[in-house]
Amino acid sequence: MLKMVKGSIIQDAYKLNEEYEVRKEGIIANINEDKISKVIDDFIEIQEGYLFLIIEVPTSAENEDRKGEAIHKDVYYKDGMTKEEIRKIFDQYGDLFIQDGMTQIGVGNHESKEEIMKKKYNVIYVYAEKNEKNKYEEMFLKNKIRKTNNITTAWDYFTKENYGESQIVEKDGKTVYDIVEILKKENGLYFAERREDI
Repeated sequence: MLKMVKGSIIQDAYKLNEEYEVRKEGIIANINEDKISKVIDDFIEIQEGYLFLIIEVPTSAENEDRKGEAIHKDVYYKDGMTKEEIRKIFDQYGDLFIQDGMTQIGVGNHESKEEIMKKKYNVIYVYAEKNEKNKYEEMFLKNKIRKTNNITTAWDYFTKENYGESQIVEKDGKTVYDIVEILKKENGLYFAERREDI
C-alpha cells in the first residue's frame, strides 16, 4: 500500500506499490510520502552546476475565468541556484509543498536539462536522457524503491465514480500560496506563466 501525502485522498491506495518504471522520456515512480524529500535531496546531490526551482500551484479563483473552479496552474521559477540554496528552501518549506495535494514542485539542472518533479498523488517524474538514467535508477534502488516494467499509478484507477481528491494543506497557519509570496519577496521566485491544468 502506498503512503499518500496528506493532501491526496484516493480510495485505492492499497492497490498501489512503491515502485518505478523506466520510460523513453525518463523515469516515473510512486513514492511513499515519507521518502519523497529524501529522493529529491538525492537528486540534488547528484547534480553539478546551477539548478532551478519550479513550483506549480492552482490558479486562484479570482484569477480564473471560471470562478471557483481551478482549471489553470500558475508556474513559478527561481533560476541559477546552488545546491545549498535549493536545500535551504526545502528545509524550510519542503514538507508543506510535498504534503500539499494541489502543488507540484521540482528541481532541474540548467545545463543537463535533467529534472525531478513531484506531481499529484505521490507520482514522481525524473526527466533524463537515455545514457543518464542509470544514476537515477541507482538513486531509487538506494531508497529501496523497486523496479517494475508496468507501473500502476493512482491515475490508472480514476473514473467518474472513483475519483481522487486533492486538497490544500496548511502548516503553521500558512499554505503554499503564502510560501510562494514569501519566496517571491525573499528569494527572487518569479511568475513564469499560466498553463491549463490538464
